[in-house]
Amino acid sequence: MKRNSEILAWAGWQVTVPEDWRPLRIEGEWSKGSMIVGSADEAVMQVRWVRPKDGGFDAKKWRRKRLASMPCAATEDGIGPEGFPVAVLAPEYRTADGGEGILWFGYSPTARMTVEIVAGGKSSENTVRDVVKRVIPSLIVYGAGEATCWSVFGASFETPAGFIMTGKRLLLGDIAIEVSCARGRRLLVRQVYPCTLALARRKLPGWMDYQPFTEHRRFRSSGGEENWSVECSGRRLAGVRRSGRKRFPFPLGVIAPRWSSAAVVCDHELDRLLIAEYDSKDRNGSEVLSRAVSSMNWVRNER
Repeated sequence: MKRNSEILAWAGWQVTVPEDWRPLRIEGEWSKGSMIVGSADEAVMQVRWVRPKDGGFDAKKWRRKRLASMPCAATEDGIGPEGFPVAVLAPEYRTADGGEGILWFGYSPTARMTVEIVAGGKSSENTVRDVVKRVIPSLIVYGAGEATCWSVFGASFETPAGFIMTGKRLLLGDIAIEVSCARGRRLLVRQVYPCTLALARRKLPGWMDYQPFTEHRRFRSSGGEENWSVECSGRRLAGVRRSGRKRFPFPLGVIAPRWSSAAVVCDHELDRLLIAEYDSKDRNGSEVLSRAVSSMNWVRNER
């Protein structure tokens, strides 16, 4: 990645943007949503994604209907990034505020997802040119059998293949993403910063108790905390880990209990707490937990 660029990754798609661009608003969920991206001065572009329901989605028919509804000319050849055999660029598109801009949209059969990028309006010509020449060609998507990468607000994560986003918490100094999968598996990845301030609020083990999302099951430890460490970006980070069971309150405790493992380490170089929690029907979650923490801030390795 170029030094004056930043990776932005969310909900199964990823683009490279100028380093001063960041998400201004994120809405929706895994199946459908949108993100407005901009600088400190202006909104620059909007990314929309939709995962059509399984069964019968016809990408060519979808493209034809979109083209028929557009009041401007469009290009269909050679304008899609790799993995988007069906793609359209409208270089004279009118944005929602009536300004001149561009619209690009495409379908990825690998990810089974449509992606749409709109730019223009009050943005400068150079900004729109950046979207066409740099951002759109950099677009990649993650297939169902691949791990998913996330990168927002200077925090980056990786979640396992087959897991989809079921929760998000995007606060200044507290970034958390919850993903879930079949057979009752759930993974929480989280970064809290600055580390020095976080540890002044509560001790390191206490951050495993402080949950960003509402849970109905209650955790009971099977042995207390233990010292734990993990290799992350070529450095050994030290922290603590705990394991136990989660159950619904009485009298529903016998229904669908879960084994739960959580860990928190302090990355003093980045001044961040790195936190992960994994719940599943199986007792052994150590590999998933270790991978979740060790892959955090993977963007640093791309520089």
